[in-house]
Amino acid sequence: MRVFYHVALQDVHISILKIWVKIQVTKQIYGDRILPMIIQKQKFAYAATILSLAGISFSAPIGALAIKSGGAPIIVGMYRMAFSIPITALVWFLSSRKKEGVAKKEITLKHNLINLLSGVFLAFHFTCWYYALGNTTVFSAAALVSLQPIFAMLGAYIIYKQKPARSIILPLFIALAGSYVLISPSVGEGLGGSLFGNIMAASGSLFMAAYLLCGKFAMKEISLGRYVTVTYTVCFLLMAVEAFIMGETFAVPTSVLLLCFLLSFSATLFGHTLINWSLPYVGAFFVTVVLLGEPIGASLAAFLMFGTVPGLVELLGGAMIIAGIAIMVMRANKNPQSKSLPS
Repeated sequence: MRVFYHVALQDVHISILKIWVKIQVTKQIYGDRILPMIIQKQKFAYAATILSLAGISFSAPIGALAIKSGGAPIIVGMYRMAFSIPITALVWFLSSRKKEGVAKKEITLKHNLINLLSGVFLAFHFTCWYYALGNTTVFSAAALVSLQPIFAMLGAYIIYKQKPARSIILPLFIALAGSYVLISPSVGEGLGGSLFGNIMAASGSLFMAAYLLCGKFAMKEISLGRYVTVTYTVCFLLMAVEAFIMGETFAVPTSVLLLCFLLSFSATLFGHTLINWSLPYVGAFFVTVVLLGEPIGASLAAFLMFGTVPGLVELLGGAMIIAGIAIMVMRANKNPQSKSLPS
């Protein structure tokens, strides 16, 4: 526990240092008012990150309910994005109006292409995620998606040449062993059963890691409002194409549309968008550790909504995944020279 607080404090110090650099750059525009403004934003960001966990935790059971109510998995994800786009576009428009008169930064073609690519990866993530919810339990889906830091580590090694620290190898194997424990009971069912859903959930973690790596690069030059609006639009269009190719009907019951609208608020706006906004203020370590609570929160939400309880094997495998990933993240952030998880 002492190591946890040490690493968390170190991550806060890094975030404060980044903010201090921004203060020096923007002080000429806003004067001495900028420091209390930034401090107030940072306090709000910590609360917002914790609040986002509640929104994300209800994402899985609400999505599962939408699928049970007659919506195809790909259609549920598509309508979730469709309802999210107008709200994020409005936020982008209002924030851009506030910055009128301030010199606009030139956005390179590379950053714009990465922004588009993030939408592609998000579409693949949601495709896998909702097919997972339609074929396996809420707890299993949420626990397996928590594997994304492992794929983020692999992506950081391929893209940024960041070698993983040796100290994270053991917790990595603990997390992978937990995945095996969780998935193994479904192997005998074949791809027609929960095994397919578990594979989809694990695949979703891969695409989520790619989406986050793209966002880390793109948002160095692109504002949050513009980034999420473009990303969500590309995601929606690609999922619509997927649904058309798969022959899914776009007409769904009103109850499904209402659930998708609820998802756009609880999971997309109060979940992913809040996390993207708070990341520069609280650091990747704090965000990652908070999000490890998603399988627990999702299970509690599923219990409240459906009365379902994870089995003992599921709980054991999920606990191994969460513990392994948590130790990985802490050790990676404790060793800045070989930081292998993107921050």
